[in-house]
Amino acid sequence: YSTTAYTRVSAPEDQVRTVSVYREHTNVDSTNSSTKLKAGSFTSRSAGPDYSQDKFHSWKLSVTVTRTDTSLPSGYDGTFSYSITSKSWDGGVDLTKYYGDNLPAGSYKVVVKAEEIREKFSWINTNPGERGGEIWVWQSQGTYTKNTYSQTLTRNVGARITWADPSMDQSKTTKFYYKSGSGSWKDRNFSSSGHTNTVAFDDPSSGNYNFRIDYRNGNYQGGVYEVEMRGEGTFSTIATSNQSLSTSFKGIA
Repeated sequence: YSTTAYTRVSAPEDQVRTVSVYREHTNVDSTNSSTKLKAGSFTSRSAGPDYSQDKFHSWKLSVTVTRTDTSLPSGYDGTFSYSITSKSWDGGVDLTKYYGDNLPAGSYKVVVKAEEIREKFSWINTNPGERGGEIWVWQSQGTYTKNTYSQTLTRNVGARITWADPSMDQSKTTKFYYKSGSGSWKDRNFSSSGHTNTVAFDDPSSGNYNFRIDYRNGNYQGGVYEVEMRGEGTFSTIATSNQSLSTSFKGIA
């Protein structure tokens, strides 16, 4: 006959790690196809009064976007312009005008130059070559820039969650799960740089969520993978400030 000896492996010691939640700013509106800065993000502007010889034409918005926490794929960051024909600009910026879809979750610097474009008018003789046969027409003499305003903001777009691996489990298989209330756990892919991990939500839904981070030891028993360490907590996705969560990763025997 043969015998098999089972050795119970003791649980690793508990370790505390900071889970950082970079929350989408409340003035950012991300969907799965667009990213916009809401009205009031920048100082709103109103054009001056109109006169017969000088009238409002449009607001020209020149927008420069750069990412401050890491680099963006080619073609994402840059400068673009678009016009608004309303006499009042509400301080919102449509980043989709240039990118065509939503920005990846991250920290962005947005510089906006708002120019008040006006149009001049005057009487023009359209038949100057014939004495006494002048034909006077009220015509536009083109546009010019009257006022220019510049402003810079740095905002989180989307939500990001980062944490460092516990020292005992840096080579283990890691899984990130989240859920809302009593809903089912959903796993979420993440990226890693060294032993720092990042989960990104490019178009987060507002609300509070539970998270769970599992480190597996590689054993597969009873149809499930054995978890060696686990960290749990709660986070929210949208706010004017970030979260720093002191999270205990508990060893499981």
